[in-house]
Amino acid sequence: MGQLSAEQILQERINHHVAAALDAQIGGVEAAALGKSLALQWGLQNLASLTEAIASQLRPGEVRG
Repeated sequence: MGQLSAEQILQERINHHVAAALDAQIGGVEAAALGKSLALQWGLQNLASLTEAIASQLRPGEVRG
């Protein structure tokens, strides 16, 4: 295989930097999605705990509202 021209070397470097930038963007999107997922899970767990606490204060068969 022959040597690369200056233009080919430049194009390879550009491709490398573009790929790195895209990887960083994808990583950021994945991190944001994970954060939202964890926040939703935390919120649902707190809602379940609150619901259980309220239910434990009711007498069997009692409905408030």
